[in-house]
Amino acid sequence: MRGRSRALAALILSLAVYAVPIVSAHWAGLLGPTLVSELGSDRPSDWIAADVAMAVVAQIVLGGVAWLALRWGRLACAIVMILACVPMVYAVNVAYMVSIPSMFLIEDDDTPDIAGLPMVCALPNVWLVPAPSGITRTIDARGVALVGIGDGQYGILRVPQCVVEPVAIPRLPIAPSIQQVTPDGSVLYSAYERGAPGQTFWLLRREATEPVQIVPPAGVSSSYPFPLLSNDARWVAWTMGAPGGPVSMQLMPLDGGAPRVIAHDLLQRATMSPVELDVVGGTLVVNRNLDTFVALGLDGSVSWGPLTPPGLAVQPQTLRYEEGQWLAWDAYVEGRPKRASWSTRAGQGSYTVPRGRGITAAALARSGKFVAFSTTTELNIGSIADTVLIKRASDGADVFRKTLPAYARSHVAFLGERQFAYTDIAGATATTRVMVLPE
Repeated sequence: MRGRSRALAALILSLAVYAVPIVSAHWAGLLGPTLVSELGSDRPSDWIAADVAMAVVAQIVLGGVAWLALRWGRLACAIVMILACVPMVYAVNVAYMVSIPSMFLIEDDDTPDIAGLPMVCALPNVWLVPAPSGITRTIDARGVALVGIGDGQYGILRVPQCVVEPVAIPRLPIAPSIQQVTPDGSVLYSAYERGAPGQTFWLLRREATEPVQIVPPAGVSSSYPFPLLSNDARWVAWTMGAPGGPVSMQLMPLDGGAPRVIAHDLLQRATMSPVELDVVGGTLVVNRNLDTFVALGLDGSVSWGPLTPPGLAVQPQTLRYEEGQWLAWDAYVEGRPKRASWSTRAGQGSYTVPRGRGITAAALARSGKFVAFSTTTELNIGSIADTVLIKRASDGADVFRKTLPAYARSHVAFLGERQFAYTDIAGATATTRVMVLPE
């Protein structure tokens, strides 16, 4: 084959690279049409340029292989091109689906671990469970945490003794869901029964072996049909009202007595959910439109708020509040790394998580001196290790840092006045470690 004809044939054969199938778990397409659609997308220009450059390089390589193979004739070229298909498809898919996205989605984090905090105890086969417990985390202040202790079983960890009390939640065909844990260790959970519509709610008081069913009153809002247990486990609050109508909160005593009703303008004209009920302290904390928090007095006043942490995509579970101090973090956000901010008596600060990771859990020390985070990967590509870290609130400096295996998704908690707990992972074993904070 003459040189010009051979070069033209190699060029034509090189175009086959744009017919390489790009396959993911939820999508498949050809490289050429995929690149064309990408040009009109909102993907960063440098990322698009990298994808196009990869395709051009692959085309040059394939064209070069074809040009060399054509020296031995068309049959030999056909055999070589067929043999080249498998490594070409693999290389293009790895580059397009893993290597290039990793360059733009994953930020390297080579921060060294920091140890040195005294250990109180290490409890093997015990792991912290991120159960809802209100934004003031009065359960943590009493040195109490919900833990998993076996297949579907739960316990209450108490420090500094490091004892675990089993919680007698019945074994059910469909595993129950923990809705709330109160400071004394009482547990509110929901359950489903096969063949029965909806879910039921049950309260298992501390050291009790038989749960008590919590039955919703007539008129419960269909937009938020869940109970909120008070911190002393003696009251339950329900969101009342028909869609589009006025909203109120009905507080039902669990030990007998008349209900109480809270109606306030801040309950209206918003996507509203109750967050924490403290009948003894006389406050009900509610969340409005996901990003704003306010504490309503049971007498109709406003105890604090509305509080909207600036620059963050918060949700009801991503705020901690303690006597005017707060810690908030992004629940879900696109287009930028996840962030957290805090304002405490010790100082104000923020933490930006390296790209490719999200905040699994966070905690605020009652003293306001420390904040803690655990991070994990948000991607199904790359190799991103999990981390647990404690920062000084005054300057944001790390005082403790631990690298964990990927997907560990450790929970963290400040327990009592000076203890910190997190779940460590080693192989198939989970261990809850409790440490003493610095002065």
